[in-house]
Parts: sequence; structure tokens; C-alpha cells
Amino acid sequence: MNLKSTIALLVLALAAAVLIWKGPDLAPKVGLLPQPLPEAKGNTAPTLQKIVPGEITSISVNVPGSAPVKFTAAQAGKPLELPGNWPARRNEVEELVAVLSNLESRFQPVPLGKDEEGNASLKGYGLAPSQNPVNVEIVSKGETISLAFGEAPLEPGANPFTRPAFVRVGNEMELLRLGPDVLPILRRNSEFYRKRQLFPDATRVKVADSLRSAQE
Repeated sequence: MNLKSTIALLVLALAAAVLIWKGPDLAPKVGLLPQPLPEAKGNTAPTLQKIVPGEITSISVNVPGSAPVKFTAAQAGKPLELPGNWPARRNEVEELVAVLSNLESRFQPVPLGKDEEGNASLKGYGLAPSQNPVNVEIVSKGETISLAFGEAPLEPGANPFTRPAFVRVGNEMELLRLGPDVLPILRRNSEFYRKRQLFPDATRVKVADSLRSAQE
């Protein structure tokens, strides 16, 4: 092996070492990979942490085309009730509360770009007004928190049951990616939460005791 070949091999080895070391940083700069999105630095995560089950006094879920679903509690720590004190199905209400109080994501917040008019670009996430996002208002720890939920437009041939959902807090310029199981729970109507009984349990027990006493 002559001197020129040796030098060429050393240069190649040095170039390979540089690529391994600096490759992830160099590739976007030379056009081999797209530029990474800037890290989102909004208040989404801190706001979502304020949604605590024992501190929620109101939930309002607005699904376009359906009547709003509303729950209120007399005070923090008390059960959430439907309007008119209609008995609610507790397990189903707790499932809704669990979803809204556990919106953490294993994905990093997604920074939102802007459209030609300077507004947040929301169509890629199903959050534009024309896409009928689900809007939720929660009062927790005395603070009203507004959330908008949407799902990415369905691509041709894609499985509709696995497409991700997204949530935006207020007017934050970022959003979180969620699993596909969130929106089906949020889209339940008020009838789903109503317990089908004429009288509350306590009243039925009193009536049953009165009947037994009369028979004796």
C-alpha cells in the first residue's frame, strides 16, 4: 500500500468518525433530513396538572351537533351530578374524570405553526372550527380550563380506529398528541350517563322498609 492510499484511508476514516459524531446535527443543515421542529415551550403541561379529580366542581363537554353534557358538584370533593339532580352512573362519570385528569402524553408537545392569515394552523390536527372539535370546560381548583380535542384527518387506507387525537389548552401555540381512545369517551351524550331508575336508592330503601312494616 503506497502513501497516497494510506492517506486516503485515514481521511475516509476521519470523515466517518465525524459523521457518526456530528451526523444528527449536520444532516438537517446539508438537506439530508428535514429541519427538526422547535421545542414547544407553552403552559400546556402545567395547566393540565391543575385538573385534579377531587378538586373538579364542573365539567361541560360540547360535541357539535349534540346537546352539551354538564356535570356540577356542590363543592370540591362532592360527587358530580347531572342537571336536575338526575342520578348519574358513577362508574361512567369516574371514567370521564379519569380521562380528563390524565391527559399526560409520552410525546413532546407539538408546536403550532401559523397559516397565511397569521392564525394557528389547526387543520392537520382536526382542531379547526370547520372540523367540529370537541370543546371541554373544566373548573378545577377554582380555575376554568378550556380544552379543544380533535383528531388527525384520516389518510386513505389508514385504520380509523388507530389515528391519534390531539388536545389544545386555551390559545396555547402547542398541543399534545393523545391515544385514539380519548374522543370516543368524550363524545358520549348525557343519556349515556343517566341512571335508569325512578327513585334514588335511599328513597327505594325507605319505601321497601315502609312496605315491610305495613305487612308486619
